[in-house]
Amino acid sequence: MIFSLAPIMGITNSSYRNAFHKYFGGMSKYYAPFISAVNTNAENPNLLKDISATKNRTLLNSDIELIPQILSCDGVLMRGLIMRIAALGYREVNWNIGCPFPTVTRKKRGSGILPYPDLIDKVLSEAMKDIPCRLSIKMRLGLHDENDFYDVLKVISQYPISELIIHPRTGKQAYSGKPNLELFAEAAALYGKPIVYNGDIFDDESFFRIKKLFPTATHFMLGRGALSDPFMARRLCGNEDFADDIKIKTVHDFHDEIFNSFDSDFGSANKNIDSKPAGLCHKMKGFWEYTAVHLKNSELFIKKIHRAKNVRQYLETVKQYFQNDAGWQNNGIYYFLRGN
Repeated sequence: MIFSLAPIMGITNSSYRNAFHKYFGGMSKYYAPFISAVNTNAENPNLLKDISATKNRTLLNSDIELIPQILSCDGVLMRGLIMRIAALGYREVNWNIGCPFPTVTRKKRGSGILPYPDLIDKVLSEAMKDIPCRLSIKMRLGLHDENDFYDVLKVISQYPISELIIHPRTGKQAYSGKPNLELFAEAAALYGKPIVYNGDIFDDESFFRIKKLFPTATHFMLGRGALSDPFMARRLCGNEDFADDIKIKTVHDFHDEIFNSFDSDFGSANKNIDSKPAGLCHKMKGFWEYTAVHLKNSELFIKKIHRAKNVRQYLETVKQYFQNDAGWQNNGIYYFLRGN
């Protein structure tokens, strides 16, 4: 069984991926958040920074595969970016035609390209010309119409795609509603080759329910569920679950490593705590939206985290929580689902 960590913009950067692998494991593959294939010929030292060897030593020195992801609706630009990524030693690149964010879709990128199978055909014909690595695809059922995938799969089937990942929602849905498992089954039958399942696996029960529906599936991409229960993948691989006190210590250590990595990225690692930028505090707030899901007394903890106005207040809040209130609970509060 293969489990992979989905790319989640703003969260699963190199710092997160390396620390996740170190403390939790269970993943065979990690997908890096998308890199936009726009003006790729222009000098941009930060374009490939997140997938550089320097930033990914922990993964690249293991047998775990790191797969960069591209966002594009231009085959020529996309091929140029693929060539640059392949030159770094990567054996596979993933094309994102599933991103649901309106700022992306209105440019016919991400899931915004799904209503245009002819454009998908053009992009693939240009982008895959003599590339030295594999190309996989991550997609949704459609943008507004969940039936878009019928024509899209007819196009994709004509190309040597190494792997197809489907999140069975539309772009319009984003993460609301429920994945359409019936249409995922239709997509799998139409495609005729193994398809990776992605979407709403939040616990063991939901995984086994989906696995029972698709017994031939061997690869499952975990996203928000793995971020909220980072022990899930290793458990589903057949490893014994950790005791609750070990889970709490591991989450605490995981947090500290992420914080220190971000602190270094901000260039503030050697600065006095009162001189550290507020942006560091704000960046960690996104981290807790997922990581606090299964922590006891997390609602009050999250409120205190969001009230922290500077790094000193933030670190004191974290310290007090793990000293006095921390505990693990299986039935957590999924903060990121409240708007659904």
